[in-house]
Amino acid sequence: MSWRNTAAKILSFFRREKMDRALDEEIRAHLDLEEAEQQAAGLPSEEARHAARRAFGNVTLAREDTLDTWLFRLLEDFFEDIRYGLRTLAKNPGFAAVAIFTLALGIGANTAIFSVIDALFLRPLSYGDPQRLVVVWENNRPRSRVRNTVGPANFLVWQEKNTVFEQMGILYDHPSSITGEGEPEQVPAQAISPNLMSLLGVSPIRGRSFSEDDGQPGRENVVLISYGVWQRRFAGDPRIVGRSIRVDDVSKTVVGVMPRGFEFFLKNGSLSGEKAQLWNPIVISPAWRTPQGRFLTSVARLKPGVSLAQAQAEMNAIAASLERKWPDFDTGWGVNLVPLTEELTGDLRKPLGILFAAVGLVLLIACANVANLLLARAATRHKEMAVRTALGAGRNRIFRQLLAESLVLSIAGGAAGFFLSIWGIRALISISPRNIVDLSGVGPDFRILAFTMIVSILTGLLFGVAPALSAFRVNLNSALKEGGRASSLSGSGAGLRTALVVAEIAFAFILLVGGGLLARSFLRLTSVNPGFDPHNLLTVKLTLPSTRNDAG
Repeated sequence: MSWRNTAAKILSFFRREKMDRALDEEIRAHLDLEEAEQQAAGLPSEEARHAARRAFGNVTLAREDTLDTWLFRLLEDFFEDIRYGLRTLAKNPGFAAVAIFTLALGIGANTAIFSVIDALFLRPLSYGDPQRLVVVWENNRPRSRVRNTVGPANFLVWQEKNTVFEQMGILYDHPSSITGEGEPEQVPAQAISPNLMSLLGVSPIRGRSFSEDDGQPGRENVVLISYGVWQRRFAGDPRIVGRSIRVDDVSKTVVGVMPRGFEFFLKNGSLSGEKAQLWNPIVISPAWRTPQGRFLTSVARLKPGVSLAQAQAEMNAIAASLERKWPDFDTGWGVNLVPLTEELTGDLRKPLGILFAAVGLVLLIACANVANLLLARAATRHKEMAVRTALGAGRNRIFRQLLAESLVLSIAGGAAGFFLSIWGIRALISISPRNIVDLSGVGPDFRILAFTMIVSILTGLLFGVAPALSAFRVNLNSALKEGGRASSLSGSGAGLRTALVVAEIAFAFILLVGGGLLARSFLRLTSVNPGFDPHNLLTVKLTLPSTRNDAG
């Protein structure tokens, strides 16, 4: 079949009523023409009409054969099955409501968790070529998995000697206050190397990023502000670029506004635990050449074709040379390269994987429940199936019909589950600790809707196969008898229903045991003795601008 014929058949499906009328008119024209010819041959009107019908043949069969040529018969049958399934469920609203609600809980829970997984792990990061971005930590070799902040002197040597990175940048968090217009406001800020934004592949939506000159002494009084600060503090002033604002009692010039939603927050190494809303350039002083302290976070972009293992090997060699150069400062210290995607989400992969597996089991339990309901309902429909079989319906046709009814249920459950997932996502956002993960950007979209539809269809196939197969075991002789319905209800599918109940109990037991273990672990963590009495204790952080607390 050519693509043109295929396209014509698909288009004809949506013009079915028009085609039915055209086909009826064409058949009528053939019959009228044949009748006229018979009358011309000398037959009376009534006999001519019967002769025309005999000559034409079975009108219904001819009509069906023509439609088979014009249409996709399977597609036509499928939509007929869907319509029949809707009518059948409408006659049993209680059963339909229970089944749809059961499926909605399972599908909704899976959709909500998948929304979080999609936002954190599956969507690409909003940086240029993010798979080449790595975070460079220092670490004490006996504890090689520990990620420690970086000493400035070590970073400068890394930057000079490495051959595996296109660029290396640094940053550290600090609090800042904006004053001078309206109420004073403290905002989290980051001091960054002037090349950090270009390293990340991000550009301001207004103005420019920092230049190398901005990192020189005396030229550092420039800032980048977040989109939120621009809108909230300065009412989206279109002339914000070049405007002077007071930051920490110092006049600084706004050179750019970052895009809406831009953030670069690394929990490890953060001093504030908050996402920056303002950025200022780091000025590298000569004192940084002397090893002292570790407080920087370093980010690098791998050169094309350089693997993480190659970069790690070279940085290990540089770390060894630094250990020989500055033994008092670098003895026992090495370098740990972590891909940025892992750095941002690594701590969440395991708990979210466990949670996704748990809601997957909930969906399987829901499928087993609905399959049991359908099996019990199918047992009461054996007489109906027997009549349809006796009238000539084949096994495949009955199988497709029952499977279509299951798909109607699953799609309705998926639609209800999608709306339940919106509430579930909001609940997850409200309880998520912001210093670990921010889910404010998580929400339903076309990707989530597609996931829900796929899960709904697979769910319908999963719980619909068993009832459809049970219809093949109909005994026509006994089912068509007066008492056939009662006997079929008591004996049909009992073993399969028992197996589904056992599966439900097994899955529920797994969830119960897993939940109990997690609860016990949580209770043990909360009962750890901190070494002091934490009741009625508060912590307070007070930050004074450096211009007001200088000694002298």
